[in-house]
Amino acid sequence: MAMSGDSGSPELAAPDLTRSKNWQPAVMLKKFGRYGKENGCLRYPSGISVADNGLIYVADNRLNKVLIYDIEGSYISSFNCSGAASVTALRDGNLAIASYTGSTWLSDSCGLHVFTPDGQCVQAFKNVPAATSVAVNANHEYIIVDPVEQCISVINSHGDIVRQFNRTGRGEAKLPFALTVNSRNEIVVSDTSNNCVKVFNNLGVCLNQFGQKGKSQHMTMAIAPDGSVIRFNKPKGICVDSTDNIYVADSKNGRIQMFTPDGQHQRSILMSSPKFFRKTVAPEAVAMAPTGELLVSCVGDFTEIRVYAL
Repeated sequence: MAMSGDSGSPELAAPDLTRSKNWQPAVMLKKFGRYGKENGCLRYPSGISVADNGLIYVADNRLNKVLIYDIEGSYISSFNCSGAASVTALRDGNLAIASYTGSTWLSDSCGLHVFTPDGQCVQAFKNVPAATSVAVNANHEYIIVDPVEQCISVINSHGDIVRQFNRTGRGEAKLPFALTVNSRNEIVVSDTSNNCVKVFNNLGVCLNQFGQKGKSQHMTMAIAPDGSVIRFNKPKGICVDSTDNIYVADSKNGRIQMFTPDGQHQRSILMSSPKFFRKTVAPEAVAMAPTGELLVSCVGDFTEIRVYAL
């Protein structure tokens, strides 16, 4: 994905001020979108995905839309989807969209749809009242975060719930936020309430878990000095690259954290630069482009999409 910065020159993501050996610079190639209601503007970009053809899809939960941008970040079009919270570009060219409006108990609500790229709904999963995140595994099953049942649900192509796991029970605030599937068909989950990342096999058995709560305020390393503790503060979006490295939007700490497939911390990308430390830049969602760039949707004082070369 050949993208140039808006100013004509690339920007370096700011280093963690502790000068952690795990910090390495990442070049911000491009940023696009801004807060507003005009065409191409954003209000709360809660989900992002990049198709094999390079088109960028952004789910905006407050605009109730999915916005489409080209490979350079230029706005193309959008279509309506009530409560659009997460979008995943499918291999067949269609889009799986998880929706959450807050009205999870309405009988006519629907939390999972499949749309064509031009916004035509081709399938609605009526027995899924709400979802905050969706991914698809190698068995062509849909994996969702279910805020009604407070669990992760696996749904087949006919809309039947095949299995559920990581259940916490209704009324408990222990809901995971986002998930993705790696090349080994494992489900990688960012658990916002518990400030950790969990990895499950396809049957729902937890294989690994890492992380605990820790605030940064731009001054604290992502890991403890002895490497024993990985710190998160409300992790949200999550994705993997072609070698299953894990990228987590550590939202309240204002950074992206990268891990090996087995959970070893590799590096951090700080969203703010020193002159903007009083501004809030919260990464909300992350996605990998087919050509290896990292896309980040940001909310707060800077509502925009950023593209980084790693």
